[in-house]
Amino acid sequence: MPINKNQLKRYQTISRLLNLRKGAVVHISELIEKCQASESSVKKDIRVLREEYGAKIIYNSFQNGYYYEEPFDMPQHLALSEKDLARLQVAVETLSQLQHLDIFKDLQGVFQKIRQSVQFKINTPSVSRAIYFEPVPFYQGTEHIAVFLKAIEATRSVSFKYHSFKSPTPFEHEINPYFLQEYGNRWYIIGLSKKYQKVTSFALER
Repeated sequence: MPINKNQLKRYQTISRLLNLRKGAVVHISELIEKCQASESSVKKDIRVLREEYGAKIIYNSFQNGYYYEEPFDMPQHLALSEKDLARLQVAVETLSQLQHLDIFKDLQGVFQKIRQSVQFKINTPSVSRAIYFEPVPFYQGTEHIAVFLKAIEATRSVSFKYHSFKSPTPFEHEINPYFLQEYGNRWYIIGLSKKYQKVTSFALER
């Protein structure tokens, strides 16, 4: 579940107070006051810190308060739990399988930086050694993807020569592109063809 700024601020406030006391109990009333939240919200935040972030927070029923069993470093800049980071790690490895496509070639360094950052934060080996991906085929025509994406964003028409399987020679076409689609190991651009006066798909490798 996404974490909003108020929640993150409360997590950081709770963590800072518990760290400052160095093992001494912080009464629930003080946490409520510092967080400017209800008792139920504070208790929920503490549960999230325990379960999602791995903070070792101990409840003292005699003093009705909490303390850290050991110091805990709450992330100040990244509102992601260990579960979120693990999911992100899988997502990065999945996207990395597309690095050979022309449109993603400039992102190879970005994929590597994210992979290393996630591994550092959750202190686990890369999941790339634990997940087997079916080899992604080489797509011809992917060098045209960026052109069509820009045209779609700018709502502009695109002119190009297209050599279909049915024609011995290529023909000039102009379309208003709507979207790109990958199907059957081919990329297609779908748009309104001025020649045919209807929505038509064109394979990028043609």
